[in-house]
Amino acid sequence: MAAMVAPPECDADRDHLMQLLEETNWNRREVARRLRVSEGTVRSPIAKYGLDRMVKS
Repeated sequence: MAAMVAPPECDADRDHLMQLLEETNWNRREVARRLRVSEGTVRSPIAKYGLDRMVKS
């Protein structure tokens, strides 16, 4: 059975969300405001894509 690969639009969505999160220092309320959606709508893809803050040394 072949491994499932996420469609390119999912990568673009994840990358855009990650960019916004980094720009706002992970302020989900600000990300939601910029996207004109609710905070819950922002939390859902964070969990879906398994996004987490990157720890910088």
